[in-house]
Amino acid sequence: MNSGARFGDFLDDARRKVSAAGRAPAGGEDLRDTTQSIRRVVVVLGRYARDIAAAFATGPPRRRDPQAPWEQAAAAAYRELNQAARYLTPPASPKRNLGTRPSAGAARQMDGAAVMLQAGRELLDTHVGSAPDGTPVHRTEWAPALTSPGVRRALLAEVADLAARVAATSDQIAAAPGWRAAPGPRHTLRQAGHCLATMAESVQAARQHEPVPAAQRELLRTVPGSVLPPRRLPGPGDDIAGLREGTIAAAQRIRRAAWHAATRTAPAITTGSLRRTADASTLTSYHCELLLRAAADGAQAHFPRPDASQEIARAADAAARARASWLAVARTLWRITIETPADAPQPAGETSDLALWTGRLTYTDPGWTLASGPAHQTRPPAMLARGLADIPLLISAVHHALDCLEATAGTEYDQLAAAARAGRILVPSLSLPRAQTRDPFTAAPPSRVTDLLDVYHTAGQASAHAATAASGIAAWTGAPSAVLATARAATRPDDRWRRARHTTARDEPHWPGPLETSVRDLGVTSPWLIQRAIVLDRASAQLIIDAAAEPGAHHDGNRAPAPGRPAITQAGVRTAGDRDPAEPLHAPAAIPEPPEREP
Repeated sequence: MNSGARFGDFLDDARRKVSAAGRAPAGGEDLRDTTQSIRRVVVVLGRYARDIAAAFATGPPRRRDPQAPWEQAAAAAYRELNQAARYLTPPASPKRNLGTRPSAGAARQMDGAAVMLQAGRELLDTHVGSAPDGTPVHRTEWAPALTSPGVRRALLAEVADLAARVAATSDQIAAAPGWRAAPGPRHTLRQAGHCLATMAESVQAARQHEPVPAAQRELLRTVPGSVLPPRRLPGPGDDIAGLREGTIAAAQRIRRAAWHAATRTAPAITTGSLRRTADASTLTSYHCELLLRAAADGAQAHFPRPDASQEIARAADAAARARASWLAVARTLWRITIETPADAPQPAGETSDLALWTGRLTYTDPGWTLASGPAHQTRPPAMLARGLADIPLLISAVHHALDCLEATAGTEYDQLAAAARAGRILVPSLSLPRAQTRDPFTAAPPSRVTDLLDVYHTAGQASAHAATAASGIAAWTGAPSAVLATARAATRPDDRWRRARHTTARDEPHWPGPLETSVRDLGVTSPWLIQRAIVLDRASAQLIIDAAAEPGAHHDGNRAPAPGRPAITQAGVRTAGDRDPAEPLHAPAAIPEPPEREP
């Protein structure tokens, strides 16, 4: 999370100041000044209650129930806080400036509490605003969690707790001797305190009916400001702690970018940006796998829980599956292109930053770059986690990285689906059988689009599973990233990966053909050569289909011997049909004998 102030910091400061106001001696101060300072606190609490009540009223229709205890409590809180503020409002007087701030005592403490509460409300407003009709306006990726029913209830519970404290402090101040101008303000303080106590009781009744989980309150307390740390790349002098913090900061920036991209009506994606993201996500998930395996070794040595190492190792296996799925995405993206205007803005491409941060954390080479590749010495577990306290911090960095990969997959899946509906996904015309166009590219057929979306769906699902596994470890290790699991549970973003995918019948092979596989196994990375191999594979597949449809084709189930070649396969030589589709073809090619001369 961000290293700056969090919402819980403002709540704690406000509580301390309210409690200190009740202990402050009167010292001959004017009670009217203190009464107005208390009113300022009540007014800010009323603004919280207004926002909460409006959120309950504008929620999804199927979830609204005016008779539900929490909705009744929200309405009662707004009503009682407004009534308390009216009791504390002084009559107009031209002889006094009631807006002045006292310099000491109880009034100063209550003024400080009002300032803290207003600052906390402004922090929440940076994530969630309000439309003129009261509808929440989401501004950051924190907004879905903050507008969830559980977090709204947690916020109302915090407001009620503060209102109860203000009520107790008001009663203490009203009963204390030594105030000047006390008779009138003492009465209004008791009336306002009664309203605040009634408000707290209504919320307490709702909590008894449906308690607020401690995780929801902790999620609310850990909400940071909306300002992200600046973009930064690792330097050769960064230590393990700095690399962990850099990884978390990069993941936060990617998560924010994914959220902003998902809210745009016209997604600006390019083929190059998608390929860079897939390559970087493959590296990041691989680094997360290595880091989790190192954490598993460290847990075996330091962690008191006996099965800790096995659970972390299972999370590493989930990260390995995410790596394989992102690698499939990267390979599939080389078979398509996306029609993009020449003046379209290029995405920042910060997924490469995350791959670089996790790589520097994984490998011992302080100058490791994305071009260095994975063949490097990894850090030993004792260097990554010197003690028990370091394991949760390492888990937290990995958790953030895996969580943002799932967000990236979801956003790009939606962007590609929108591009497909607009006819912007193109394939080389020569890669389609019997293409009736002279243009180098043509619109991708439905089967190609389905293949593309399928691999993204698999990558999103695998990334979500890996993030879920990491969140479980973060929960029982006490990692700081455990709040991500609570936010995920509040918004349930992985529901999209549980839904059945829409598929269409394929009229072409899904797996790489034998020629493309052989070219890739040779280490060829040239897009032009790989595309030629794909074209030849598809042409050969179409030739087989056409030959099978010819009248009088051989259908007795036995293979016909090739001209000049024995019918029995040579020993040690495997054909493309004898292998698993995902298995690389490394078998030596059979050398055909020259055909016999015709008489």
